Formats: sequence, C-alpha cells, structure tokens
Amino acid sequence: MKRIKAKTTCRVEGCNNPRHQYPNSGLAIYCDQHLYLKSKWRKGEDVLTGPMRDVLHYLLDSKNAGYPFQALGYPEVRTRTLNSLFNRDWINWSDGIDGVVKYAITPRGEEKLAYYESMINRPDGVCPRCGVAARHVRSSGAQDAYCLDCLHLRSAEKRARGGDLGNIHRPCSRCRKRARHQYPNGRYSTYCKHCETVRRRRNARKERRSLLKRVQAGGPVPMCQICKQRPRRVFPNSISNYCESCIPIYMRKWKLKRALSAYLPYLGK
Repeated sequence: MKRIKAKTTCRVEGCNNPRHQYPNSGLAIYCDQHLYLKSKWRKGEDVLTGPMRDVLHYLLDSKNAGYPFQALGYPEVRTRTLNSLFNRDWINWSDGIDGVVKYAITPRGEEKLAYYESMINRPDGVCPRCGVAARHVRSSGAQDAYCLDCLHLRSAEKRARGGDLGNIHRPCSRCRKRARHQYPNGRYSTYCKHCETVRRRRNARKERRSLLKRVQAGGPVPMCQICKQRPRRVFPNSISNYCESCIPIYMRKWKLKRALSAYLPYLGK
C-alpha cells in the first residue's frame, strides 16, 4: 500500500506558508496567518468556523455577481452549518420560484466576515487588531487577546450594538435544560446561573494552578487584589488572591456577608 505524504503547507488554496506548530509539537492544518479558520466544536455565538466562512464567501461573491440567492445543501454544505449561520442572522433563506430553498448573506453576515478576515493570529504577543501595541497583561499575569486601547474599542462596539441579544429563548449551552442567565445590564449569558458558576470556578482553579506553576518556576508573584502593594501569599499547593495582611480582612467581610445572607429571608428582604 502506497504511503500518503502529509502536506507541509497551509490548507488555504494559494498559501505556501508552513503549518502552525503547537507547543506539544503537533501541527495544525493552517499556517499562523490562517489559524483562525480552524473549526471549533466548543464555540460561542460569535465564532466563525472554516465551513461557515466558506459559505459566507460563496454567498458574498454571488451577491456581488448579481445573484444573491443560491441553493445550498448536503453534501456540499452541512445542515448544521446552515442552521448555525441562520440562527446568528448571518444568512437568510427564501422559497424560490421553482420551490427550492435558497440562501443569501445578510448585512450582519457581511460585517462578521469582514471582521474575521481582518483578524490575524499573532504568536509574537502583538495585538492582532491594531498590529502595533503589545497584548495587555493583567495584574494576575493573564494575557488578554488585544492591547488596552483595542479592548476599550471592542467594549464600545459591544455597547453600541445594544440590543444584539441573540436568541434569548435558547437554553443553556452546557446543561440544555435551564434558561440562560440574564445580567443586570440586560444582556444574556451563554449559560444558566448554575452552569456559569461551575464554569467560573473551574476556570478560576485552572488559572490558579497555572499561576502557581509560573511562580514556582521563578516567576514574579502578583500583587494583592485588595491593597495592590504587597505580593500574594503563596502556599505549597496553591496561591491566594490576597497578601498575608489582607487575608484576615477578607475573611471577616466574607463571614459577615454570609451571616447577613442567612438572616435576610427572616427580615423580609
């Protein structure tokens, strides 16, 4: 049996860049520049996968050619891909004169496609949006995806979109049973209240273990989250969010809050 040699260049047609190499020495099917096209199974509402991008590109080219509505279906395009695009309001459908369902890209789909086309994966620590400033590093040592100025711009864009709440009747993405949690500002989480709490605690434990490894390897100890002047207390198997002096203050506040929350039902609050 003839052995097939693995492709060493990017999957994108016309791109001859080498495939991206992960820290574990594995190779991606795309290069560093096109790594954002990698399909993500655990995806949020704003993630654009490779198959979704191909559909949007095809519909946009058809629209520019004067034929906005095109017939799409299996096996060329998966039904799951079309449903995901339709639920995000990135494509629309219509019954053709011949009775065949046809699809067209929406203005929101064009905006999302243009946004992802401008995003370039930067493994060198530079902000992928502006391409100039370094990515912002938090006090905990975690690195954000963008620089501080671009983070502020993205927050302003999200506030300007305002009512873009998505499908508010869609159940929790984790348990598929309870309704999505609504924040005080009116926006909705991807998860219900219980699943969001579980997810936050799991991520907090994961981040704390990663921070402890960096400190044990000789890295700097982050500053206390209360006083922001003294380093946090480091335990043999964990690291606190507070320094030696602020831990008793935090524990007193926490015990008082817990005691008050236990009495609030009896006070009619």
